[in-house]
Amino acid sequence: MAALDILNEKPDPYNEILVQETRRYNILLNSVMQSLNELEAGIVGKILMTEKLQEFSEMIMKMEVPAQWQKLYPTLKPLGSWINDLRLRVDQFTKWISKGVMPVKLWLPGFSAPRSVLNATLQTTIKNSDVMLTELIWEYHVSALDESHITEPPAEGIYIRGLLLEGAGWDKTNSILAEAEPLYLITQCQSFF
Repeated sequence: MAALDILNEKPDPYNEILVQETRRYNILLNSVMQSLNELEAGIVGKILMTEKLQEFSEMIMKMEVPAQWQKLYPTLKPLGSWINDLRLRVDQFTKWISKGVMPVKLWLPGFSAPRSVLNATLQTTIKNSDVMLTELIWEYHVSALDESHITEPPAEGIYIRGLLLEGAGWDKTNSILAEAEPLYLITQCQSFF
């Protein structure tokens, strides 16, 4: 099953985002494969090593993410971390497609256009209620449940995971911001809904 099949079966804003994201990531993955194949061909002598290919090779050797790969989502991460991050992003959409339904918890940082997810939530809320867009107010709650215990979607809205806190921690007992643990500048936040 492909993303377009899911959209045709159940046309909704979230499945439209799935189609858009898979298109974007397919373009990125094709670009990565093409540039690596060109580099390999240049190294073994099948094609001439151009200046552009030489610069690309030097970036890879320095473990930097090439500029042409950063068009979808810019990063300051080194190449290895970027590849791991890309794998997680692609896995999120692959699982969505293979199961045919949106995940219960969306990894918001894994979207190239996270605002589209929030807009889809607004559209779905409007569609399922008598509320006008101008009357909607964003309301969010940090889940008291451990992420592994969240198995069903909320009655209204979505669960979002993967947000980070910088310079702060989260007190699970009292559900409030707390001082960061010593030597931890960034901590994982609980899921939101």
